[in-house]
Amino acid sequence: LVHQTQIDGYNPDQDDIWLEKVNGKYLSYITCGEKILNTDTPQCTFNIYIDKFHIRTSFNKILLPHWFEIKKFTEKFYISSKSKKEAKSFFDNAVVKEK
Repeated sequence: LVHQTQIDGYNPDQDDIWLEKVNGKYLSYITCGEKILNTDTPQCTFNIYIDKFHIRTSFNKILLPHWFEIKKFTEKFYISSKSKKEAKSFFDNAVVKEK
C-alpha cells in the first residue's frame, strides 16, 4: 500500500489514504480517521472495485495491517452472492460453528 496524507494545515477533516497500486493501476483504496480522544476507536473504509462494482466495507483501524486479508474476504463475500450454492459454501466456511 502507498500511504498518502494531507498537507499540514490543509484540511483537518480529511482522512489519510492508503492506495493499492499494481502495475500502475489503482485497484483499491482505504481511508482512515484519526484518534482525537483517548476513548476513540478510529475507523477505516475500504473501497474495492470488483466486476465494475464499487464495494465499501469498514473496519477498526487496528486491523489496517490485515488489509489484504480483509480485501480477500470481501471479494469472496461478493463472489458468494452470485448463486445460492456459492453463498452457502461461503457462510459454511466463514462462520465458526459451535460444537
